[in-house]
Order: sequence, then C-alpha cells, then structure tokens
Amino acid sequence: MLKIRLDIPIEPYLICMTRFGINSPEYVKLKNGVVLRDTNGNETVEILCDHDRAKKILEMTAQLCPEAFRQIQRRVDLS
Repeated sequence: MLKIRLDIPIEPYLICMTRFGINSPEYVKLKNGVVLRDTNGNETVEILCDHDRAKKILEMTAQLCPEAFRQIQRRVDLS
C-alpha cells in the first residue's frame, strides 16, 4: 500500500495541534510525527500515513486551519 508523507512547517503544525480534537485519530497521527531541522534551523514535522488518513488530515486542516493548508507538502512513498 502506498504511503503519503506529509511535511508540515512547525508553525502550521502547532496551529493544527491546537485546533484538532485531542481524541481524534488525526491529532494522534500528528502528535506522533517526527520533527526535522534543516541546516538553516527551519523545522518541519514529517508524518507518514496511508492515503485515507492523509486525506482526512488535509480535509481537517482545510476546514480548521485554512491558513496552514497551503504550507503542507505531500509526497508519495512508492516503496
């Protein structure tokens, strides 16, 4: 099954964390993301999930955090 990797800059990630319900599966998935820092000190959170969960996270972000939605990068893991 294909996995989707969501890369979310830290500021939009924190916005989403405050707006998603803490009991939602999407919140739990975001909470378990991996924080990465590039050589310039910019932080992103990487989340690997199946297509359906990625779609739900993106739908919730569009609805609850529209200012963060456009900053999320999506990549497909073909392995």
